[in-house]
Order: sequence, then structure tokens, then C-alpha cells
Amino acid sequence: NLPTVAIVTPSDITCITLSVTLDASGSAGGNDYVWTTPDGNIVSGANTANPVVDATGTYILTFTNSTSGCSNTDNIVVSEDVTPPTAIATAGGNIDCNTTEIALNGGGSDTPPNFDILWTTTNGNILFGETTLTPVVDAAGTYTLEVTSLSNGCVTNASVDVTEDLTAPLVDAGSDMD
Repeated sequence: NLPTVAIVTPSDITCITLSVTLDASGSAGGNDYVWTTPDGNIVSGANTANPVVDATGTYILTFTNSTSGCSNTDNIVVSEDVTPPTAIATAGGNIDCNTTEIALNGGGSDTPPNFDILWTTTNGNILFGETTLTPVVDAAGTYTLEVTSLSNGCVTNASVDVTEDLTAPLVDAGSDMD
């Protein structure tokens, strides 16, 4: 009798899951596991039921009964989901004496519930809404929108610069005449 090869469909490799463990522990009738791949990468456990792999590709298991010499072969494909989210950042104007606050705009970006939104700045000031597509700011600076995919952990950033012109106008009433 030929050994039975049973390989569980693995999870995808993602931006946060950089390696996966293959599972052929349901195989029966053999005792010698040999994993090979023409296009992937086996990190460890090539002669076990549960090798760790860190690349997409086809993984081939040859499962042998060392007593009878009979073997059986099957394969599994490891896929990836590393599609980055979309992040687009724009400003609704600039800060000046008449406009002391403006809303930034992340319109066109991927949105919740499948994506997390976070605006940050190191030299500006976010008044509120840093986890929305339209935060309100009141200072010049560079503002960065970070969009994170909750399905694969991939992150994309986009930045926008806000400037300010708070220079008071010069007033000249002319020379003093008597």
C-alpha cells in the first residue's frame, strides 16, 4: 500500500506573517518526509511533517514508508497577500490670519472597517480627528497619513505639507504733515 499524503492548505504569506508552517501531519502509512521546492524557500524542517517556509511557491512532499520502500508524492502552493493599501493626503488650504484651522483630506484612501487610519506629525499640531480621513490642524508642518490593511498588515504612507503665513500687513499712513 502506498502511503497517504495529506497536506493542509496553508495561510498566505503577508506583510505581518513572513513565514508559514506547512502541515502534513495527517499523512499516514509512512515515516520519512522529504520536502522540496523548485521556486520557494524552506527555512527549517525539510524532513518533518511541518516545515517552515518563507516564500511563495510550490512545495512538494515525498512521503515514504522506509520499511516497504513505497512512497507517494503531493504538493501544495503557498501564496501571498502583500497588496499595499492606498493612501492619498491633501490639505484644504494653508494657515493664515483669517484661517487658523484647516482640515486635511485622506479622500481616495482605503477606509475602515478593513483599514486603520492614523495621521501623525512631528512638527505640526493635530487638534482632533487623527484616526479619521479629515483631521483638523492648526499649525504648519508635515502631516503623514498611515493606512494599514487589517487583512494583511501592509502599510502605506502619504504626506502633505501645510504652510502658514501669519505676517501682519504693514500699515503706512504716510508722512505726518502740519
